[in-house]
Amino acid sequence: MRQGQDSLLFPAAVGLAGVLVGVVSAILLRALLRRMPHLTASATIGHLLCVPPAVQVGNLAGRLAAQYLATAGEGEILVTAGYAAAAVTGASTVLAVGSMIGAAVGAALNAMLGPVWRRVGPRVTGMLPSGWRAVRITLLLAALAGALLYAQEQGGLPRPEAQPPQFSHWIEREKAIFRSVLTAERYDVLVLPLQDDGRSFDHAARSLMTRYLSRRIKERTGRAMPDPTILARALDSRARRIDLADAQRMAESVGARTLVVSEVRRSGETFDIRGRVWMRDGDKEPWREGASGAIGKVPFHDRLPPSVAFRDTVDTLLDQMKLGASKPANATNRPLSAARILPNDLLRLASLTAGSPVDRALRLQVMASLHVRESLEASALWERALVALWDGPASPLNRVLEARAYLHLSRRPYALEKLKEADTPAERALVAVLNGDVPGVEAAVSAIEDPALRLMTEIELADLYEAYDLYPRLAARRKTLLENPLTEPIALSFRLSAPDWFSPDVHANVAGRLQEIAPHVDYLDQARAWLSWLYWNIGSLTAHGLRLARSVEKRYASIWREQGAQWLAHPGADQLAPWDYYDLLFALNRAGVVKSIRAMVHNQDLPQQAADLIEALGDTFRGHPWLTYLHAIALDSAGRKLPLGATQEHYFYRSSALAVAVYQWEQGESFISASAEHLIFERKYEKYSDEPIKWYRGEVAPLREYIDRIIFGNKEIERSVVDARRRLEYSDRYSKPLSEVTQWLRRAGKLEEAVAAVEANRHRFVGTLNRVRLIAEASDSDGRGELPIALYQELLKLDPDSQTAYQRLAQAHLEAGRPDEAQRVYLSFPGFEAQGAAHNPVALSNYAQEAGQFLYLKGYPEQAVGLFVRAAKSGTGAASQMYGREILALMDNDMPAAVREARIAMERYNDSWATMRHTIYLALMGDYEQADATLRRVANRITEDDIWIAAYVTHRVQGIEGPGLQAWLESLAEGDILQSYQTKALRERHAFMLAVTDRAPSGEALASVRRAAAVNNQSPFYARIADGYIALRRGDFATAADKLRSPHNDLFNISATRREQLSELLPYLTWAYLRSGKADQAEKMVRDHLINLGTDSDYLIARALLKGAGGDHEAALVLLKRAFVRLPSLQTRAFFPGYILLEACEFLFEASGSDAYRETLEDLARRLQVNLPYAWAAAFEAKYAQEAERRQLAIAAASILDPKSHRIAHVAAAERAALRNAALRHSSTLGAALRYKATRVR
Repeated sequence: MRQGQDSLLFPAAVGLAGVLVGVVSAILLRALLRRMPHLTASATIGHLLCVPPAVQVGNLAGRLAAQYLATAGEGEILVTAGYAAAAVTGASTVLAVGSMIGAAVGAALNAMLGPVWRRVGPRVTGMLPSGWRAVRITLLLAALAGALLYAQEQGGLPRPEAQPPQFSHWIEREKAIFRSVLTAERYDVLVLPLQDDGRSFDHAARSLMTRYLSRRIKERTGRAMPDPTILARALDSRARRIDLADAQRMAESVGARTLVVSEVRRSGETFDIRGRVWMRDGDKEPWREGASGAIGKVPFHDRLPPSVAFRDTVDTLLDQMKLGASKPANATNRPLSAARILPNDLLRLASLTAGSPVDRALRLQVMASLHVRESLEASALWERALVALWDGPASPLNRVLEARAYLHLSRRPYALEKLKEADTPAERALVAVLNGDVPGVEAAVSAIEDPALRLMTEIELADLYEAYDLYPRLAARRKTLLENPLTEPIALSFRLSAPDWFSPDVHANVAGRLQEIAPHVDYLDQARAWLSWLYWNIGSLTAHGLRLARSVEKRYASIWREQGAQWLAHPGADQLAPWDYYDLLFALNRAGVVKSIRAMVHNQDLPQQAADLIEALGDTFRGHPWLTYLHAIALDSAGRKLPLGATQEHYFYRSSALAVAVYQWEQGESFISASAEHLIFERKYEKYSDEPIKWYRGEVAPLREYIDRIIFGNKEIERSVVDARRRLEYSDRYSKPLSEVTQWLRRAGKLEEAVAAVEANRHRFVGTLNRVRLIAEASDSDGRGELPIALYQELLKLDPDSQTAYQRLAQAHLEAGRPDEAQRVYLSFPGFEAQGAAHNPVALSNYAQEAGQFLYLKGYPEQAVGLFVRAAKSGTGAASQMYGREILALMDNDMPAAVREARIAMERYNDSWATMRHTIYLALMGDYEQADATLRRVANRITEDDIWIAAYVTHRVQGIEGPGLQAWLESLAEGDILQSYQTKALRERHAFMLAVTDRAPSGEALASVRRAAAVNNQSPFYARIADGYIALRRGDFATAADKLRSPHNDLFNISATRREQLSELLPYLTWAYLRSGKADQAEKMVRDHLINLGTDSDYLIARALLKGAGGDHEAALVLLKRAFVRLPSLQTRAFFPGYILLEACEFLFEASGSDAYRETLEDLARRLQVNLPYAWAAAFEAKYAQEAERRQLAIAAASILDPKSHRIAHVAAAERAALRNAALRHSSTLGAALRYKATRVR
């Protein structure tokens, strides 16, 4: 009993304290308001304003009290009582304080403003309208404001186009910081960064030339000079040109009397460099031009970088400029023992001065590897490493360090040149890195003994993992590396964090490390944070540690100004300096911010929130190139989610303006400027043309929104081949240039060269899905080549979680006629095993559903069941789980459950596939009104092909066509708020499909297609196809070939440009040429398709027609069966892909009489009905099935799904009526619907 009494003591005491606070506060307020009743209003306002903080403080106090009691072992009742007592106490205290503050503020305002108001107030109130007149004016102003807002939203009022920011706050702040740092020092000579003079070299080449120039001037003159990296930052590291007057003012501010200015101009494969010396005789004297020099026609090429060519001639230039005398280089190698330490203490590593050139370079490269790859900070460190190695003695380590630096400076060809003989594990690993060979790097890295070299190789391997999406492999290796880290975990962990969307810990780690050098508290930022918390305004900056990141970044300027003098005393032109370590910390902090924003835009698809967050970061990060680029992407993505109108247009203009700014700030050079280029509306600026070529620089359209090009000249194709080959040479981990080489070679008709290009690079990009695809494509020259099973099995060893690789391998087995093996491949996915608990359950459910759906679509429901069961039992609530349940319900003949699951997915996720299936279910069960309502509601909103499949099935069942269909489409058009080309084209296509699919060829069908086009896009596209197809069906093959050729050419060229499978007319045109005696034209056209687009289903069908017409029926049948597995989805096609395949089988059967074609046709038609109740598939089966039972079932299904089907027109009406009930036994969706419908009727 005693224990229980003691337990009540705490909440009782707290509660009593709360009562006392409340009573005392009430007494004080009452006394105050009695004396000054005019303060009641202000006290009440203060009380109300403190309600949110009162709730927050009360909740906090309650939680702390509850934690205390729970830790003391008290029971649940006492913990709850303590929470309530503490919460009431905290809240009442805040409310009381708020009332007091409100009263105090009211009293102060009354004292200050009361006399003024007594004097001015009567005059102001006399000027205001009173009564009804004031009300009318207010209402009219409100109406006017509403009208203006509405007009602006509808585009009625012009909104000024957004203009690019005039300058980058970020870059200007950096310039100001380093100018102030340099101004505190005294120097004799300033060597400006090498400037371009028209066509020039990239930033790395110019910067490296500047460093060589600066170092040689230092050695020749012995005069004081600023560090080239610091000087470049003070003048803008990205600048290609520097204003001479500004540079002279900069020199004056640091006391320099000599200014060295140089320019480089490229012409073909040579370059010229001119240098000038500006001098002044005293601090107050004007500048005058001194000696000058020039070297011309210096050769360079891919295996002789311009910086190396310049390095060997720099003394010639300096002799002409009369800057000191040439001195022999000191090539002695100092002892290594004092410098070879483990890189686990980065600050100590940065403070070392002892060691040989190789040691200094090695330390610089370790620091460079920990920066974001290809950043300016990293590039500067790689450049300084090369300066350190200049004139050093040759050695294997020197060679590997030089090659590594050139790799990271985008000089792959020269790096390979340095490693012609790879003898050591470090060299072999680096060669594998240069070739993007993941297994090669993994095999060599473990044998590298030097910890610094191994660390850098591990990081490069992680970069390959990231580029190849091998995230599970990267996560496993990261875990191993961080257990015994080779360097500071704060840097290594973030450098290997690619699998993580966010890395908020990096900001706290950096802040903690900076406390050691400059303890600092941002009181203003903390006050903002507390106010945000008190008023429940958590804000975007609270997420992912971005408020702390901003606070850390604010310290950058003050730390440099406080430590700059000490840091600059440590020479850093060719070795690490202490400031390099702190540069790395700040770089990690910034990279963490960029990573968080990028994840919100790309991974979470939250563009508006990302844009708001960038704005919330304020001036601290305003103008940061990467964040500005992400801001442009976010606005573009957010704008695409808005309805058409002025607001959307404004988003696009702002996005374009920011993209222009990024391109200008980055001088068109970096990866982000190349990416930003695609977001710019009008691209009238000078294109980037520096050397060397960049792997990521491809063709950019002249306008942001453009129509696909379909015609390319021979010279342009040849230039593109050469360009793509060079970009391939420079790419170390991205296989896109290899794809482009093969694409352009194929477009040029050089299939053998395209195959040879793939084979020549077979050793590269090992671990990428694209490499496997290209090799498989090269080995399959006619559609009957060896299936790439071994290649995909090899890839799965590297990436056992690659869902795409599993899908491709399963498809290969299915093409080989092994559905059970395809199922086994899918079920072997690691996530389905016991150790797969780490897999994302939603992703796992989606994978199971997609795998099951693939088998189901190909007519193998038995093999799909196990995968659908896994999706259905995932417990995720995802659309994939509902789809799994839906299909399993259909298989179990439970139509209500299937309808329910489809409806839930449709309503919860706005899923177009579920909407399509739900609509079809309604139509099959006879609920045409509800099905039509769904179609009308979503047809203009969902632009995917799925809903139009539902419209096709529904209208076929209802028999809607001709005038009825025309009226339906016109009614639909009236509700089309988008009125886009795509929504209109979909209506035109719907009319086309209903007019020609499984219909007798007629002029009325063509007229129907033309009527639909006239009220939509007025495009002749579908009418031309209909005209040619009708001629084909009538047997007028010459006319058909003539009519189909033009739309085929358009589709073929668009397919080649987009690398998409859109050339659907190829089989029909091939057959038209064959039957009109133009087999040579058919062969040439099909070969052109193979060369440009590969062995897709359109090619396989067309090749099967050629083989079959030539009598090679066995080959034709193999091709037709493979084509079935490779059939694409409908997308924007005019014909159902399966319909074209079945017609091709029909053509060959009718022409040859071979029963093998009929059997294949019957089998494929039956499989095409498994997923969806296609009337045309049922009609094909009805026409060609020989077994009576199958034939009757097919006739019954076709009669219900499409009573006007042309292919069952020969079946008498009486026979159809007699067989209708047989459809109840149909194993498809139709059978399930009819069985349920019959049950309801009974």
